[in-house]
Amino acid sequence: MLLVISLVIGLLLAESAYRAYLYKTEPYYFQDESGLWYFQSSPVQFDEEFGFSYVPGGHAGGAIYDGQVTDCWSAIQDYIFNERGNGGRIKGDYSDADLKVLVFGDSIGQRSRKDEQGIDLTWSDFLQDAIAEKISGDAHVVNFSRDGYGVLQMFDLAVAKVEEWKPDLVVIAFISDDLTRDRLWRSVTELDGRQRIMVSRLPDPAPDWSSAAEAFMLEPRATHEWCEQLRDSGAKDDPLVAELMEAAAKSRRRNGLLADPYSRSKSYIYEKLVYDSPYYSSFNREGPTQMPRYDGPGYEADELFVRQVERLEQMGVPYVLVHLALYSQMVEGTEYYDDPRDARLLKSLETLTGHEVHGTLESINLSNFDLEKIPTDPESDRHPSLYGHKFYAEAVFNVLREEFDELRQFDTDRE
Repeated sequence: MLLVISLVIGLLLAESAYRAYLYKTEPYYFQDESGLWYFQSSPVQFDEEFGFSYVPGGHAGGAIYDGQVTDCWSAIQDYIFNERGNGGRIKGDYSDADLKVLVFGDSIGQRSRKDEQGIDLTWSDFLQDAIAEKISGDAHVVNFSRDGYGVLQMFDLAVAKVEEWKPDLVVIAFISDDLTRDRLWRSVTELDGRQRIMVSRLPDPAPDWSSAAEAFMLEPRATHEWCEQLRDSGAKDDPLVAELMEAAAKSRRRNGLLADPYSRSKSYIYEKLVYDSPYYSSFNREGPTQMPRYDGPGYEADELFVRQVERLEQMGVPYVLVHLALYSQMVEGTEYYDDPRDARLLKSLETLTGHEVHGTLESINLSNFDLEKIPTDPESDRHPSLYGHKFYAEAVFNVLREEFDELRQFDTDRE
């Protein structure tokens, strides 16, 4: 009995310490009226068919907590999109390319990083370069990755873009979390006298608090220079900050968007271990949420998805399904988390499409890479660094090389 009591006390102390750590390092995630995220201009615009699209160009923003600016992102570094409204560069002419490839994914493929020349690159860009080295002609890869997308919405977008762009090959690349993501819509909406970026399960360009949650606030006056000055000085008496704080308080009271550090109904440690996110249940509940979840027994229960799979098959364009393992999975030497829902949906996906899902670990030799360098930050940002984008590009290229004659016949390593 003493051992059990000691174990329980130890677990409670560990949970308390982890909550304190999260609250200190990522305060803007918690259910506290003093935290908010904002953009100077919206990086997204409503799209009834595909949920949202990106606004080309750069978008500055930041985070505020307890009356103080805590983080700033510039319009030239973190949220930037090319002329097509996609992440990464545009290199070459798609119409003249000998091999045309479309990529569909989530923020792992969308979030670009700058190289030494200041060029914004994603793993799709490195994939284009790798393919170009293997074929006797030009290759062009178009990156249609969208943050927040799940497998359902990737297929929605793929069907339309394949019909429009008529590629030779298609890559649908997803992480484990994407298996359970439902379709979502983002829109810029005025609520309580302010412009806000809202997230909804419904294709509504002007949702209200009953059907949507606030993702970001919009504030044109909050320039990057203003943000950096307040962040570096630690000042807490700025009138614009106070105005944003008051608006955020109203938003939080309306739908309780963020996590609760005093919650007695969840374990942040458990959700981090099982779902790779300590905030999983906070953002994936019923009703207004930043990340709607698909709760069907399998993808065959989603009639639209079934039709999309059939349409994609009828188009006759070969495609490959690739699972991108994250740093937290690779360091454990496992492709997937031990989650029965993920396993069920993965099997459903393979059965319905008739396509095998290719894993990262089977496609690349991890011993050739420094795993610590793959994420931007192993502790706080799982999105790939520039090194990580190169890693994922090699893994996907290896899958394509094995699957498609168009690449295999030009593989000089096999000659």
